[in-house]
Amino acid sequence: MASAVAVVWMFFVFAALTGLACFIISAPWGKISPNNRGVGYAMAVATGMCLYLMWAICYLAQANPLIAPQRTGWIGPGISP
Repeated sequence: MASAVAVVWMFFVFAALTGLACFIISAPWGKISPNNRGVGYAMAVATGMCLYLMWAICYLAQANPLIAPQRTGWIGPGISP
């Protein structure tokens, strides 16, 4: 169950970072014009979602690998099994 906790925890981390990016985009000192702020929000949210999904897929793929190591009879040079 620890993997589910880590996935949920990282979701909130990525959501906070995405919110911070949206705050920076909407800040009055920002260099983005008010007409293009919607595009900036969409880019920040899409980037956050893609980063989170990439992390979650890579993290969860480790729990159930598609290719598992196979044990063979060879142990080493000069050593019989």
